[in-house]
Amino acid sequence: MSSQATRDYQNRRSRLIAYGQWKPTIDTAPVRVHIQSLRGRGLSAVRIAALAGVHPNTVKATLHRTGPTMSRRVGTAILAVTHDPNPTATKVAVRGTTNRVRCLAALGWSSADIADASGVSRSAVGRYMSGARKLVHSDHAAAIRGAYEDLSGRWAPESRTAKQVRDHARARGWAPPAGWETEWLDLSVEELDEELNRLVDRMGRGERKRWWRAVQGGELSPVALVAARRLHERSAREMSEVEMAEAA
Repeated sequence: MSSQATRDYQNRRSRLIAYGQWKPTIDTAPVRVHIQSLRGRGLSAVRIAALAGVHPNTVKATLHRTGPTMSRRVGTAILAVTHDPNPTATKVAVRGTTNRVRCLAALGWSSADIADASGVSRSAVGRYMSGARKLVHSDHAAAIRGAYEDLSGRWAPESRTAKQVRDHARARGWAPPAGWETEWLDLSVEELDEELNRLVDRMGRGERKRWWRAVQGGELSPVALVAARRLHERSAREMSEVEMAEAA
C-alpha cells in the first residue's frame, strides 16, 4: 500500500474502533471466489497481487485458506481488483528474468525455491529458466528481481536437490551472480556482447590469458568467456600467419 493509502486505512480503522464498529476480518469465501474469477479472465496471481498491493503468496494462500475469515484490509484490496487496467503494456523482454533465475540456479536454488521466494508459479520459473519465452509479464519480472536480490547473496542450503540444480546449471554454462555485473543482467544478447567486447578490447594479452586460465579451471562469467574466446581466436590467427609464412 502507498503511504497515503496506509494513512487513510489507519484513520478509518481508528474511527471505527472509536465507534465500536471495527471488524478486522471478513469471510474468506467471497475473496477466494473473486480470485478464481480473475484467474479465469487471464490475470495471474502475481498480477492480482500487484494490482491489490499485496504479496503474491498472499493471493495464493487465500486460494487455499481453510479458515473461514481473513484480514479485512487484504480481502478488501483483492475484492477491489476487477480487471487489469493496462493489459497490453505489461510485457517486457524476458532476458533479465532468465539471467536472474539461471544465476540463482548456479547457486543451487531450484525452481521451487525461486517460486516460493517470488510468488511466481514453479512452472513459470521453469519456462523462464529454459529460455522458452521471449517476453515476461512485468509483474513476474519484478517479483523475480525481488527474489534475486534476496537469494543471490548466498548459496542454497546443501541438499541433494541443490547439488543437482548446481550441476545442471554448470553443465549449461550458467554463471553464478558473482560472475555478472548487475547492469549486465537486463542487456540483450547483442548489447551484452558489445559491452563485453569493449571491455576485452581494453585488456592486455596477459589479462586475457589469466581469464583463459580461469575458464580452463571452470570460470563461467560472461567476461571470462569472451576474453578466453578472443585470446583463442588471436592465437589461432597468429599460428595461421606463421604457417602461411613458413609455407611461402
